Amino acid sequence: MVTDDTNTAQRWIARIQKEEKAHGNWRKEAKAAEDSYFDDCKPKHLFNLFYSTVNTLHARLYSKAPNPDVRRRFDAQGEEGKAAKQAALLVERGLAH
Repeated sequence: MVTDDTNTAQRWIARIQKEEKAHGNWRKEAKAAEDSYFDDCKPKHLFNLFYSTVNTLHARLYSKAPNPDVRRRFDAQGEEGKAAKQAALLVERGLAH
């Protein structure tokens, strides 16, 4: 039973090390972007443009929600076309809500 727990622990340690190696560069870039965004202890900048740009774009992005546009791919006729139109309208209203 002890060997089973040891194997499980070794397997998880190997997975964690593999993940850290695979995403290490991304974490470094994310940390650099976060440091640049907050710009707490870097007196070399007179004004933090990254912070103001992100907040401006954030307000612009969330000022008005986009309207969904759902269309039928094929223009069918008859009962099939009516059902497709109703389904598209139902999906569009669901997304809008």
